[in-house]
Amino acid sequence: MKPGEGRLQSGEHIMTRFIQNKISDITVRIAKFFEDYGEIELISSQDLRGLDVNGLNLEVNSIIQRGMDVEIKIFDRGEVEDVENLRIPEGTGKIRIVSIGDFDSRPCGDPHVSNTFEIGRFIVDKIRRVGKDRYRFTFHVEDN
Repeated sequence: MKPGEGRLQSGEHIMTRFIQNKISDITVRIAKFFEDYGEIELISSQDLRGLDVNGLNLEVNSIIQRGMDVEIKIFDRGEVEDVENLRIPEGTGKIRIVSIGDFDSRPCGDPHVSNTFEIGRFIVDKIRRVGKDRYRFTFHVEDN
């Protein structure tokens, strides 16, 4: 695991869910995590470059400061088939679901923090268009 990866992963889940709650046609294309930052590509018919980055950072960090527990549970595929918005690859038997309080639940096999307080400050650095309907968010975390 890269240093800070669990903090980046958990923060990304919160940011993405916040955006999905505001804009209905968001799909996650791919997320990548590096030594000290992360990137996620979101697909949307809306131009996401118009999002207020400062406002987004304030909202995401407000959610992080709720101090929500992060739980990881393993399910058989059949137990989670009907869960909304879960994209589960065909042929997958066991599904690892990461739940952040009552705010977000999604499949993820990557490391996470155990409580959102551990994330620190989550900062979206930039949003840029990388395709017709694809937008790349670059972000990092800082200690509180």
